[in-house]
Amino acid sequence: MPEDMNLEVAHKLTEREEPVRESRRREEVIEILGVLMLAVAAVATAWGGFQAAKGDGRQSILYAEAGVDRVHATTVAIAGQQRLASDASTFNEWLAAKRTNDAQLQAMLVRRFSPEYRTAFAAWLKTAPFTTASAPPGPAYMNRPGFTGGSVA
Repeated sequence: MPEDMNLEVAHKLTEREEPVRESRRREEVIEILGVLMLAVAAVATAWGGFQAAKGDGRQSILYAEAGVDRVHATTVAIAGQQRLASDASTFNEWLAAKRTNDAQLQAMLVRRFSPEYRTAFAAWLKTAPFTTASAPPGPAYMNRPGFTGGSVA
């Protein structure tokens, strides 16, 4: 084989290897970029899961605190209703003592009123409820619209 021909074949082989190497290099870069994108996606997914779990934990804590507040509010509401029922019952006994003119029993029953009801009771008595038709029917009605009796402070 002539030397020119060898040179030409070597040159042709070299030319072919350059585009193949360049093409191979592009593929490797694309693969590396693809792997990096998948890694970023995996880290972002893990971070999102972590944040969601953290938020769920906070939500659970707040829900539990709301439950405690709800139980406390219910307890206070029931206590208030029981206190009002006790005051109403005591007021009915006071009315019976008033009807029998038992001043000692009346005074004892007034001392048994809750402080708030005792204030309303005193304001109710000032409306002259036994002689004034427009007076509220009892201390519990003092702050209700439609009654001209004084208001309870």
